[in-house]
Amino acid sequence: MLILTLLALMTPFAQADTPELDSRTLTPEQVTKNRKEWGIDLDAGTTLDRGNVKFTAGAGRLTVFRTITRYTAYFDGNISYASNNGSKFINRGAEMIRIDDRMDEHWRLFIFNANLYNEFWKLDARQTTGGGPWYDLKLGQLTMGLSLSAGYERESFQGFPTEKRARFGFRDLIAYPISATSKTGLDVLYSVAGDDLANSHLVCAAFLESDIIKDQLGLKLSYALNAESRPKPGILPSDSEIIASVALHLGN
Repeated sequence: MLILTLLALMTPFAQADTPELDSRTLTPEQVTKNRKEWGIDLDAGTTLDRGNVKFTAGAGRLTVFRTITRYTAYFDGNISYASNNGSKFINRGAEMIRIDDRMDEHWRLFIFNANLYNEFWKLDARQTTGGGPWYDLKLGQLTMGLSLSAGYERESFQGFPTEKRARFGFRDLIAYPISATSKTGLDVLYSVAGDDLANSHLVCAAFLESDIIKDQLGLKLSYALNAESRPKPGILPSDSEIIASVALHLGN
């Protein structure tokens, strides 16, 4: 009962691993959680207050993956909404598809498609399709994933014409175990537009993960910062989130 209560309270405000602030994709390891062949992760929650305060919040997330030999494919989708006394202050969502080809212990190739919207960025839609190489490095207990990506981005903002461009990115994902059941890390993504190198996105997320029940139930705390060099008029150049979430993992 305590676990269900925590899920109901935490889920409306945060989604683990992939905040809708950016277009980072999950890695296969973040999705599979030591499951070998398939898996489904589902979380949902809502909060309704009526009386002196009319508060409504809801969120949901679905992640599905399948691994066949050296290939892993997944779908991840999430949505968040909140309003207070009839005024919305959260309305956003994201969905991502990624396929990885694990070539050896270190190298893999990946392709992805990511779509997101955020009403309070005035962002109706941002679609990014691309791919690139990924290299896994291990230094003692420290693990590091390095990747380069190239993609095609299509953005539609309220009151502005649709923008289309190539975008190139570099990502560094670092993790370090601090106990048998916990790890901490840093995930950084920096990307630039192909037609204007000064048009850049920076995402930096620090996280702490801990197993409540090994490979089945986990707690994640993280802080994510998103900065854009060319925000639209009326939009601040950076946003940050503190995320706390509990996730249940099913599969084999």
